[in-house]
Amino acid sequence: MIKKCVFMLAVILGVTTAALHNANAQEWSIVAVVNDDIISGVDLQNRIDLGLLVSNIPNTEENRKRLTMQALASLIDETIRQQEADRLNIPVSQDEINQAYAQIAAQNNVPPEIFIKEFSKNESAFASMKKQLHTQIAWNGVVKRVLRPKVNVSENDIDIAIADNNRDAGKTEYLVSEIFLSNAVQDSAKNAELAEKLYQELEKGAPFPVLARQFSNGIGAGNGGVLGWLSEEQIDSELQAAITSLPEGAVSQPIKTSTGYHIIGLQKKRVIEPLAGEAKELVNIKQIFFPLTANSSDKVRLDTFNAIKVLQENVTTCEAMDEALTRYPNDTTGDLGWLPVDAIDTERKEFLDQLGTAQLSRPVRLGDDGFLVLMVCGRKTSEPEAQVREAVANKIGNERLERMQERYMQDLKATAVIDVKL
Repeated sequence: MIKKCVFMLAVILGVTTAALHNANAQEWSIVAVVNDDIISGVDLQNRIDLGLLVSNIPNTEENRKRLTMQALASLIDETIRQQEADRLNIPVSQDEINQAYAQIAAQNNVPPEIFIKEFSKNESAFASMKKQLHTQIAWNGVVKRVLRPKVNVSENDIDIAIADNNRDAGKTEYLVSEIFLSNAVQDSAKNAELAEKLYQELEKGAPFPVLARQFSNGIGAGNGGVLGWLSEEQIDSELQAAITSLPEGAVSQPIKTSTGYHIIGLQKKRVIEPLAGEAKELVNIKQIFFPLTANSSDKVRLDTFNAIKVLQENVTTCEAMDEALTRYPNDTTGDLGWLPVDAIDTERKEFLDQLGTAQLSRPVRLGDDGFLVLMVCGRKTSEPEAQVREAVANKIGNERLERMQERYMQDLKATAVIDVKL
């Protein structure tokens, strides 16, 4: 989604000779107590070191203070998660840790062995990252053991989801990632400053998942900020305009809402396709409409047929058709997306059956209103019913599991004894 590069490695190599804060030289102190576990000043400074390292934010005293509450909030949440994993005796293997390293390295286009070698030169940041990954893996184990067995998706749930999807077919949905800085963690002014600094680093090429994992207070933070595919109806009204206007691969400037600041990354957008209950032939159609009525002048008629002739001579690919669509804007011109062949009106279907892919049709009369020129830009068969229903069930289950995780964590925090001493 965001420009990938060896950003992390460059940062690591750049700071190995810099004077990062040396947590071991700090006077030992207690900054928070979570139930019976202590978060020390060393733990906090190590986490701040990690945040500075992955974000490339300058290591100044002012920036360290700015990151303090975000870092402490993350440590408190991780302590609660680790306590629950310990209570349930959830194991974490070195292989799982290594796989997590490899995933982060891949997000930075760096081989795992080089990533580990260079990152470990900064002992405080590396120690904090290792502890963070250990807790994340352990928490995944908690979710798998405690919550996943409770997820139940009925056949009626699937029927409703398929009906809702088919009702929304033709609308756009968005694959969204988010960095959310909550005003419940620190005040709005500090969040505004941090959000701007993170946005600047994203613009320079910092990997979005890395910054989201370290700084976001959102529910998708552990997954690199990914929120999944969202329709416009599912997007918060305060963020809808920003998300729907972003091009694919772009990052929004910080957005102030009633709860904090959001930085949005739009990975992809797509038109919702109908979910067929049985295998069906689908066709992707693009069309240009030329208005032409009985009252049109001879000049308009001549200009219209000349324009159609130019199209037929020059538009020989779907990419060229996309460009042509922008030259003839009206309510009927456009990309119709993937449509079931049996749902297309007889008049257009007759022409489509004769067209090869990326072949422009001859003009098709549309009642008394004008002419259509059509192009087929793909044909495929929809998945059989069983596969469709399985995919829908998995989507519903994952969404419910996400909500259950959030409630589970809220309950753990509500019953925890948390004493912040800063």
